[in-house]
Amino acid sequence: MAALQVYHAPKKTAKSLGLSESCPGVCPGFYRGFYPGFYMDTCQRSVWISPLDSAAAAPGVDVFRGYEAYLFLLRFAAGLESEVQGETDIFGQIKEAWRNEKTQNRTLNRDLESWMQRLFEDTKEIRTLYLQNVGGSSYGSLTRKIIKSCSKTDIDGPVLIVGAGKIAQSIAPLLLDHDLWLWNRTPEKLFDLFSDLSSKSKASVQWFECNEEMRLWKEAKHVVVGIPLEPQQDEKRIAWFREGGNLAERSIVHLGGRRADSGAWNSLPQFHSLDELFALEKSTGNVRSVQISKALKACEERAKLRSLGLSLSISHGWEDLAAFA
Repeated sequence: MAALQVYHAPKKTAKSLGLSESCPGVCPGFYRGFYPGFYMDTCQRSVWISPLDSAAAAPGVDVFRGYEAYLFLLRFAAGLESEVQGETDIFGQIKEAWRNEKTQNRTLNRDLESWMQRLFEDTKEIRTLYLQNVGGSSYGSLTRKIIKSCSKTDIDGPVLIVGAGKIAQSIAPLLLDHDLWLWNRTPEKLFDLFSDLSSKSKASVQWFECNEEMRLWKEAKHVVVGIPLEPQQDEKRIAWFREGGNLAERSIVHLGGRRADSGAWNSLPQFHSLDELFALEKSTGNVRSVQISKALKACEERAKLRSLGLSLSISHGWEDLAAFA
């Protein structure tokens, strides 16, 4: 266990240091091509995993080793390090990032592959035993609650979803009781998202060309933004939304940033950022506190067992096999 290293930086720290896949928060000369490792970036943090005892971290970057490294990874993958504790989205993001890594990097370190397999096995078991049916455990369910609180009827739409990446993919399935409008700059992921949703929805699901964005912002009842804040483009989007009128009855849920960074978005009466999602989650957190506590304890116990080098036999479903193929 002593060889496992995890480097972690909050999003703001990662941006200020210019962290990237090639230089993940450690000293100059620490490059992916020389040291084996796996890097992933989320909306809240940057994480780099290495099976080697390697370089020192840059200021502001957390370094975890051995037991502490595996404990952090378990908590991270189980959604217990997220602002919305127990959320389900992050586990899918990690598995997808790892599948992409395996596709692009055919010479992965065997020790790293072993650690990732253990992580997926242990995370699935902890989620199954302690975090199943945890209320409000995804960004999608929280977004749905916010839209419902801004609506006069149970089915109030259409809802415009901006973006077709990981955030949109996790949230859109929970909004299928509304008519959905899908928009993205590039068509590939947009078509995939449309195909997936249209096969499940009883309401209308439509995708639109890139040049139709202005009309969609004016006419949508609610907008869910699943891309990062873009100051220059955001000014246009705010103006388009205002031109649609009825601002008190229309809402925007922006999942690309915190309220302090949202600038002119804050001038809209029904604007909601990640802060509102986190506040909503905390307001219902007492119902889930016992399950979360048990899950945290289970992470500690599992990390201790792995630190002793014990091999654990854990059953997992067919859907997990693709992560290791």
